[in-house]
Amino acid sequence: MTMWTLINAPARRRALTMAVLAMAIVAIQLVVRPAARASALVASPTYTVEDLGVFPDGGGASLATGINSAGDVSGYANHSTAGYTAFRWSNGTLTDLGDFGCGAHGNAINDTGTVVGYSNVSCAESYKAGFQAPQNTLLDIGTLANGSQPVIAYGINASGQIVGSSVTEHGTTRAFVSGPGGAGLQQIDNLATEPPGAQALEGHGVNSAGDVAGFAFFFDQTCGGHDAPFLFSGGTIQELVGLDCSGVGTAINDSGVVVGSKGTHAFKWDGTIHDLGLPDGAGAFSQALAINTGGTVVGAAYACQLCPPQAWINGTTLLNNLIDPALGWNLQVAAGINDSGQIAGYGGHNGLVHAFRLTPVVAKTLTSIAVTPATPTIPKGASQQFTATGTYSDGSSADLTGSVSWLSSKTNVATISSSGLLSTLRQGTVSVTALEGSVSGSTSATVGSPKLVSIVISPLNVNVSVGAVQQYTATGTYSDGRTTDLTTKGSWVSSNKKVATIGLHTGSAMALKSGATTIKLSSGGLTASTSLTVGPVGIA
Repeated sequence: MTMWTLINAPARRRALTMAVLAMAIVAIQLVVRPAARASALVASPTYTVEDLGVFPDGGGASLATGINSAGDVSGYANHSTAGYTAFRWSNGTLTDLGDFGCGAHGNAINDTGTVVGYSNVSCAESYKAGFQAPQNTLLDIGTLANGSQPVIAYGINASGQIVGSSVTEHGTTRAFVSGPGGAGLQQIDNLATEPPGAQALEGHGVNSAGDVAGFAFFFDQTCGGHDAPFLFSGGTIQELVGLDCSGVGTAINDSGVVVGSKGTHAFKWDGTIHDLGLPDGAGAFSQALAINTGGTVVGAAYACQLCPPQAWINGTTLLNNLIDPALGWNLQVAAGINDSGQIAGYGGHNGLVHAFRLTPVVAKTLTSIAVTPATPTIPKGASQQFTATGTYSDGSSADLTGSVSWLSSKTNVATISSSGLLSTLRQGTVSVTALEGSVSGSTSATVGSPKLVSIVISPLNVNVSVGAVQQYTATGTYSDGRTTDLTTKGSWVSSNKKVATIGLHTGSAMALKSGATTIKLSSGGLTASTSLTVGPVGIA
C-alpha cells in the first residue's frame, strides 16, 4: 500500500487517520524536495539502483507499486498531458497499459506478469473500474453481484486471485476476493463465518493459499467501533490486535505473515504483533508496504508532517543509506520486494519523481582454487612455476598466483616461494597447495632424476690441415648442477663427411679435404655443435 491507498480509504478510515493523511498529501506535493541524508553511509553500496524511466511522450513522473519474482514491476506514470496511466516494466521497457477513460493506477503484479489496479471510467465521475492486465490491455474484472461501483484492485497472487474493495449499492465499502484468474468477485464478509459483526472494508494483499490481509471494521469493549488489520483465512476474519486500536494490513506472504501499520508504527504479525519501530531520522509515522517469503519487510516513513517520505527496510534501516550517494537518488517509498531481495518503489532523482528497482549487490565469494600444471614431474634441481586460479560464486575467475599462500608438504623434497615457484631438492613426491582464507587447491608434483640441461664441446671452431686428427671432448651439465664427461657417451656426427669424419662414440675427427663441416654431439635429447675448417697441408 502506498500513500495513494490511504487517500482512497473510506470515510471511517479517513476520519481516524487525518494526521496521517495530512503527512501523506504534503509528502506527495513535496516528493521531489531532497530529504536530509543520514550521515552514516555504508562503505560500499548494498544495492544498485535502476531508474525505470518515464513514458516517451514527455511525462515527468513514474511510481512503482509492486515487483514479481522475475523483477518485473507494476506502477503508474504520467504523460505530457494531465493524468496517469498504469504501466508494466520488464527487461528495461516501460509499457503503457492505458486506461478505461481518464487515468489508471497499477497497484500490483504477480509472477505471471499480470498487473492489477483501477481506472477512472471518465474524468467527470468518481467511479473506478478494477482491472487486470495479463498482456498489454486492461480487462475489467467486473463487480460484486450487486453491480456496485467503484471497484479497486489492490493485490493479486500467482493463481490470479485478486483482492480489493468495492462500494456496494448501499454506499458502503466492502473487501472482495476473486477466484483464480480474476473470475467472480466475492464479498469477503459473505464468505466469513466469524467474528460476528466484522465488516471487511478493503483487501490489500493475498498469498498463494488465498489468505487475504486488509482492514475491517470491528467492535469491542476496549476500542469500540474501529478499523483494524484483518486476516481472512480458512473462512474466518481475524482481527490482528495489539499496538493500537486502529490500523491496516497491507501485505501477506506465503507463510501467512501480515504487515501493515497500527497507530503510527509499522507492524509485522506472525501470530503476534511485532512493532517494527521507526527508522532513525524518520520518526513520526511508518508504513510497512510489502513482505517477501523470507520475511523481509519494506515501507516508507515520515519524519514530520511536512517531510517527504523515506524508504526503509526491516523497519529501522533507511534505504538511502544502502546505495551510492553519488547517484543522486532520494529513495522515498519502497512499495514491493521479491524473494531475490529486489525492491521496487519511487523517489526523487534529478528533481523528478521516478520509479526505481533496487537489486542487492551480492558479494562474490571464492569457492575453489585450481593449481596448475597438474601432477607434473620435475627433474631434481629444476624449478617449476605453479599458477593458482580462483573461481567465485558468480562464476567468474581470477589469477590468484601472487596473492595466495603457497605450501609444500615436504620441504626436504621441494620448497616453494610466495610467487608459486617450486625449487626441487631431492627425488620424491610433494603436495603443492595454494591457500586463500579457508579455500585451498592442491596438486602433487614428482621430483625425478636430474635432467641433462646443457652440453659444451671443446675445442670450438678449430682450423686443421688435411690429414690431421682432431680430438673433441664434451661435458654435460645436469639440472642438479652435476657435470659429466659425455665424450664417449653421446653420438658424434660430421655434417660433411667428405671434409672430415668423426668416430661415433670417440669424438676423434679425421680431416680429409679442404672445406668446412659442423661437428655435432647428441646426448639426452640435447645437441651441441662447433665448426671445423680443413685447409691444405701446412696452412692450418
